[in-house]
Amino acid sequence: MNINIDRLWKLMEEVADGKYRVLARMLGVQHSHLHKVLNAGSKAGPVMLGKLHTYCEENGLSFEEFIVKKAE
Repeated sequence: MNINIDRLWKLMEEVADGKYRVLARMLGVQHSHLHKVLNAGSKAGPVMLGKLHTYCEENGLSFEEFIVKKAE
């Protein structure tokens, strides 16, 4: 399971005015890790995915939009 980078960028623009620190605070993750996921190709681990899932549930968003399933 990988994160949909484009959708995460869109979320950051929509709710955090394009600011890493603001979105990271909203998700409850470190801003440095969020930056690495969005810009350096780092993988979102289980903690970040869990925090994103919780955020989606609390804000009425579809978590599936943020996930790219691996081709089989």
